[in-house]
Amino acid sequence: MIIDVNAFLGHYAFRRLRHNRASELLAIMDHFGIVRACVASADAILYRDSHMGNVLLREETLPHSERFWCYATINPAYAEWRHDLRQCLAWGFKGLRLYPKHHGYSLQDPETARLIEAAAEAGLPVSIPVRVEDPRQRHWLDIEATVSIEEVLAAAERHRIATFILTESVPPLQPDAAIWARMRRVNLYLEMSRMTAVMENSIGFLIQHLGEDRVLFGTGLPFKTPSASFLKMLALDAPDEAKRKVFGENTRHIFGEPPRYPQNKE
Repeated sequence: MIIDVNAFLGHYAFRRLRHNRASELLAIMDHFGIVRACVASADAILYRDSHMGNVLLREETLPHSERFWCYATINPAYAEWRHDLRQCLAWGFKGLRLYPKHHGYSLQDPETARLIEAAAEAGLPVSIPVRVEDPRQRHWLDIEATVSIEEVLAAAERHRIATFILTESVPPLQPDAAIWARMRRVNLYLEMSRMTAVMENSIGFLIQHLGEDRVLFGTGLPFKTPSASFLKMLALDAPDEAKRKVFGENTRHIFGEPPRYPQNKE
């Protein structure tokens, strides 16, 4: 079972996205054998009220709920984020998506901490992209800042009960770096679409030093073509069991249980 943990539906302000409707994404998924995709709203990245992107995402995926797991894009700097989270839970969304650089907050802010705690209590993994697009080809009005692994790791150490998924990342390639021991002590998973399987072989390095249970398959659709991720998995020098885990078993483990409603702590 192949599960894509890093996909999008909707529109992006700075360039046209192709295959960004559910029917078009499903056609690509069927072509590549992707059984399920974890999708976030591309609209929500730059909407003033990001929850409107969640509304559109629900409308788009509702007829195909067996193929999509939805991320709720929530901005903790927005006063009504608790309402937005409760509504997404009622709709059956399966994860939380955060954009601290685009939405102008820190993962260490008190309100962000409350949102992460509420997501963890509800059973939602917290997905954080390092970037949306390569800053070297960004639109002049788009942001240049990216999220660092250190920022997410610090949040994971602060919120031990939460599960974090870091997408669009490239891990440090120093085997003796202290960061590896820290990463193994928290619930942190890394998605592989930006990594390599030949050259530096950062995917194989990650499997060796963090573990095959912590690496997740993703494509970045429709910002990127899925072919690259499949070629990387084909070229990856790893046991079949490790590849099965990366392709879908690890993601099923994270998203397998239905979300729980958090207690109202307002």
